[in-house]
This record gives sequence, C-alpha cells and structure tokens, in this order.
Amino acid sequence: MPNLNLVANLGLTLFLFLVGLEVDLRFLISNWKIALSVGLAGMALPFGLGAAIAYGLYNEFRHDEGTVPISFGVYLLFIGVAMAITVSFEYLASHVSVLTKIRRFPSFAVSLLS
Repeated sequence: MPNLNLVANLGLTLFLFLVGLEVDLRFLISNWKIALSVGLAGMALPFGLGAAIAYGLYNEFRHDEGTVPISFGVYLLFIGVAMAITVSFEYLASHVSVLTKIRRFPSFAVSLLS
C-alpha cells in the first residue's frame, strides 16, 4: 500500500501542477469578484449537501454494532469536506481538459486532417 499511496500523491501533485499552469492570472485578477463568488459557491454548496447527507447517515448508523462512537460535529466536518474536495477536483479536471482541447484545437485539427 505505501507504493500505491506514493503513486496517488504523485498523480495529485502533477494534476494540481497542470491546473496551475492553465490559470491565467491576468484574467483572474481582472474578474476577481466573479472568481471569488464562484469559488466560494463551489465549495459551500457541496459542503452543505455533504452536511445534509452526514445528518442522515449519522442518525442511521450511529447505533450499529462495531462502529466507533464519534461526535456529530466531527462526522459532519469529515463528510462535508470530503464532498467539497471531491466535487472541486472533478470540476478542475473537467475544465482543464476543456481548456487544453480549446487551446490545442488548431494543432489537434491539423493532426486529424493529415
């Protein structure tokens, strides 16, 4: 498992590096209000939905045999953050792939035609 953990961390690091390469800072600074509101909404909405799911899951499974007692606040925080991070990575991956295809479309089209 340590090798798998190493590969996963390397993949995540390379993915975030590619995201950083695709960011246009001039465009981001000129539209900072919109970028900030979209970023906050993109984290708050999945976190809120994860909190709602956590409430139902916690009440459903907290008395089952073999489960470790945990406070609801810790459980809510874990599920909310897990949902927010998962959604944000999927969002970044889809936008990076679209941006890459758009920026490289002329060379991609030429390679298909030849």
